[in-house]
Amino acid sequence: MGCRVLCFDAPGHGLSQGKYINIVIYQEAIQEIIKDHGPIDYFIGHSLGAITLAMVAETISHPQNHKFVLIAPATKTTTVIIINRLLNWKFIIQRMMQRVSVSR
Repeated sequence: MGCRVLCFDAPGHGLSQGKYINIVIYQEAIQEIIKDHGPIDYFIGHSLGAITLAMVAETISHPQNHKFVLIAPATKTTTVIIINRLLNWKFIIQRMMQRVSVSR
């Protein structure tokens, strides 16, 4: 009985693509990994990754079947979101414009 460990660089970190990170982008990346490699039974996250995993736990099917380790989660999410919006306003506007053009 073995196990497989999946590690990844969050968007905008390490060798991954992208310049920006926020909880929404992070959650989308985790959901994509679950889709591609799932099911995943155990999750470990630190800081922004930990608070993102808390959000994943709220949306994942049968959360009681999974284990989550949250290391020093970012607890001031409103501050993180406000700062993120201020720093990434161009990115947010671009995403909004993409959504508007897709829905037309």
